Amino acid sequence: MEWWKILGAVVVTGAVGTAARFGVMRVALLLNSDFLPWGTLMVNIIGCFLAGFFAMYLREHAELSPALAAAVMVGFCGAFTTFSTLMLETVRFFEEHELLRGSLNFLLHNTLGAVAVVSGAVAARLF
Repeated sequence: MEWWKILGAVVVTGAVGTAARFGVMRVALLLNSDFLPWGTLMVNIIGCFLAGFFAMYLREHAELSPALAAAVMVGFCGAFTTFSTLMLETVRFFEEHELLRGSLNFLLHNTLGAVAVVSGAVAARLF
């Protein structure tokens, strides 16, 4: 498949991932809690689950196209999740001498993210 078709698929699914991220962030505002940036945590954990699921599903169904793999993993998941925001929020906590909140934010994202990737992979195998 031509590279420009793959690029087009990534661009379109990236736009969908960005819109989905915006929606989840808006829903997280309903939590009305300033203790942690819940929206970032939600998109990163959901994104980790989806990445684990699709990575396993695509690996076990090799007949699926490279464009679909790139669209899902690079386009949607890449636009939906946000490591840079996680790091900015964590560093901001540390700069404000909020060591507990900064540490908790970092640990939750990494621990739950790893669990979500494994859970997604297991779900794909069961699917």
